[in-house]
Amino acid sequence: MVNPFDNVINVGNEHKEHVEEIKVPEKENKKEAHTVNISFTFDKKMLERGIYGLIIIILLTLIFINPFCSKCNEGIQDSAGNAALTGAAVVEEEEKEAEITVSSKADEINAAKEEEKIKEEEAAVVEEEEVEKPFKTNFDFIIDDIDYYKCEDINDDCENDDKPVKIKSISFTMRNRWKDFKPRVEVYWYDDDSSEAIKEKKRMIKIYKEIEKGSTVRYTIKKFDSTFFDPQNNEETIELKLYNRENGLLMDTEEEIIR
Repeated sequence: MVNPFDNVINVGNEHKEHVEEIKVPEKENKKEAHTVNISFTFDKKMLERGIYGLIIIILLTLIFINPFCSKCNEGIQDSAGNAALTGAAVVEEEEKEAEITVSSKADEINAAKEEEKIKEEEAAVVEEEEVEKPFKTNFDFIIDDIDYYKCEDINDDCENDDKPVKIKSISFTMRNRWKDFKPRVEVYWYDDDSSEAIKEKKRMIKIYKEIEKGSTVRYTIKKFDSTFFDPQNNEETIELKLYNRENGLLMDTEEEIIR
């Protein structure tokens, strides 16, 4: 036999279960309505960079604003000042080096110009020397003095006491503006009535050392192969011939008449 109260209890239970089943969803819905879900995604590289940045900021703060060291700022300022002075000294030194470099280059340029000028002058001198100057206008051959005996000096019985009789010495000068020159001098004398053989007779041949360009020399000949003049005439022609010893060319002839 079925108990009628069981149905009541069951109905109550069913109603309770129904109520519970209905209420549970309501609470969950209310919870979902008032809850905000927040999610974070962390990148490892970004995290490392952030840490490094934070460390740098801390270090900079400790360097420039150090509450534990009152003299640090002074040291920093001194260091900055020394660095500035050092930088200025370096700049000044670099400027000096630049000036020295410019001066050295200018000296090198001037030296090169001077050397080039000297070379040009030397080349001009060499060229001038290579172009041989004429001998006649650059070499002087001059008879300075002829000393001789007169008739009255040797013989008391003379028709003409001033008549030249015997040679004593001949002096002459050579002035060289030409080039280094090796001279040979030949001495002749004759009169108007002398034969060709007498005119070509060499009374003395003298060989002298080289005369440098720009030099002036004077020589005197006192010894001759023969000393007497031709007695047939009252005057004599003294002739000196100048030769170039290197090639044998006759360069100049000087004459002087004594009476």
